[in-house]
Parts: sequence; C-alpha cells; structure tokens
Amino acid sequence: GKDRPSFFNGKATKALKDYFGIMGKSEKLFDINRGEVSARVKYWFLKAGITSNYTPHGFRHYCLTYLLEEGVSLRAVADIAGHTSIKTTQGYTHLSVDRLKKEYDKACI
Repeated sequence: GKDRPSFFNGKATKALKDYFGIMGKSEKLFDINRGEVSARVKYWFLKAGITSNYTPHGFRHYCLTYLLEEGVSLRAVADIAGHTSIKTTQGYTHLSVDRLKKEYDKACI
C-alpha cells in the first residue's frame, strides 16, 4: 500500500524526458496497481523465456538480496526499498549469510 520510487539510468531518463517532456515535475509518472504489475512482470518474463512462476515481490526480494550480496550498504538498500525501518531490510541479509557459508564450505573442501 505504499508508493515506491523507481530509479532510471541516464538513457532511460533521457528517453522519458524526450517522450513526456515533464521530468522534474513531482507528478506520478506511473500509477498502476499490484495486479497490473503482476501481469506485466509475468508477460515480460515469459517473453524473455523465463517460465518459472516469479512474482513481482519475489523479483523485488531477489534484486534487494543481490544488491546486498554485491556489497551495497544495508542503509542504501533500505532507502532503495522504501523501508522505514532498517530492521525490515535486515531480513534480506540471511540469504547473503547462507550464500557466504556455502562459498566458505566449497573453499574449505
């Protein structure tokens, strides 16, 4: 039920500026509901040949975990995720710790 920010790289920002001519205004560029997001994610995953049953929430979880595994700070990931409490973001760290343990075990065998 929260608004979530979306981040764009330079090329995407330029394309949006060129197309809409409104960037910089504090209007919502996209206002879609959970069902629409699910349908779009499923469509693009299938179009890319990904047949696993991913959900937008699962995809978000994967992306946030990936950022942590790549060394992005917990505070930065919390800000990206829109979490008001760092404790919410800490829930994503267990996957990183599990992965580290597996990597450690592989290296020690």
